[in-house]
Amino acid sequence: MQKTKKSLLLTAADYETIHALLKDNTSKRWFNRTEAEDLQEELKKATVVSKETIPMDVVMLYSLVTIREEGSKQLRSFTIVPPGKADITQMKISVFSPMGTALIGYAKGEKVQWRVPAGLKTFRIVDVQHPHN
Repeated sequence: MQKTKKSLLLTAADYETIHALLKDNTSKRWFNRTEAEDLQEELKKATVVSKETIPMDVVMLYSLVTIREEGSKQLRSFTIVPPGKADITQMKISVFSPMGTALIGYAKGEKVQWRVPAGLKTFRIVDVQHPHN
């Protein structure tokens, strides 16, 4: 997975939650080794800030994110959640999924890339909403 920008921001709470899940051996059923390594690399690049100072357009845990594939007008929306709360029927995807890992910590307007079955795709983050908005 690649990012077109390197401005990853995470709240201290999200950083600690994700880091703890990666270290917890019982959590390993929720992700494969490649996804875990990708997420660990993302954490290394993160700037950790307080929840009060993070911009409201940054993707955090429990954010409702709307994306659009480059060259398409179709929008897709889903919520980024910890792995135990993922439920595709409710459009809740795990932060440990390739899509969740690609989006966490990036902001509205930024482009991210990740592999889908059809190959490498580029998506733009169109909107980010938080539960308290």
